[in-house]
Amino acid sequence: KAHEKNVAIVLDTWAQAVKAVPEWHELFFTELSHRDPKIFDLYSFDISQLSKNELYRRHIKMLRDALEQALTNLKDNYKAYIPNLVELGEYHFTFGVTRAHVELLVEVFIWLLCAAFNTRWTADMEKAWRYCLGLVGAPMVEGITNAEKKNQKAAAKATNKKDKKAPKHAQQQNVKLESGSIKQDPTSTAATRSVKTSVGVNANGNKYHSSLI
Repeated sequence: KAHEKNVAIVLDTWAQAVKAVPEWHELFFTELSHRDPKIFDLYSFDISQLSKNELYRRHIKMLRDALEQALTNLKDNYKAYIPNLVELGEYHFTFGVTRAHVELLVEVFIWLLCAAFNTRWTADMEKAWRYCLGLVGAPMVEGITNAEKKNQKAAAKATNKKDKKAPKHAQQQNVKLESGSIKQDPTSTAATRSVKTSVGVNANGNKYHSSLI
């Protein structure tokens, strides 16, 4: 089948690429920074000191392990693995990863493999990689989209809650200080109230503070 053939090509060529270019990750992130310099705002390590950065080395290991796990699951367990990829997309959304970033990662991976194989890179290899990376990327994009919608709903809910609780402009009532306490003066009017003995308050007598999360 086409699926099995594509997965086989990808697993084989990935093993060859890693062996031929052990520093593939440095090439990958350097090219990524060239195509989108702002993308490194999402990372906690400095692009200019990759080899010396422990966070970078840990991230590379996680990236490699996640990619190899995803590619391996394409072979026999793809449908069962889809929820993991969706969850991975939702998780990365919290760091600011977008659908456009996923598309960019695919293109940089293709570039990396083409550079690793040079003249040995073929149209069949590229077709297989685009197919498999699409199977990995699509559920991640779904997760990002789901997280984005949840975030928008939460923001809308918070805004609606604020609007409902916000005090309306009410007419000022007159109150009169008596025996050290504040009591409403039913006889006073806006025209005759004394500035020295009364103060205007809202109809509900409360102050309201609200904030959006």
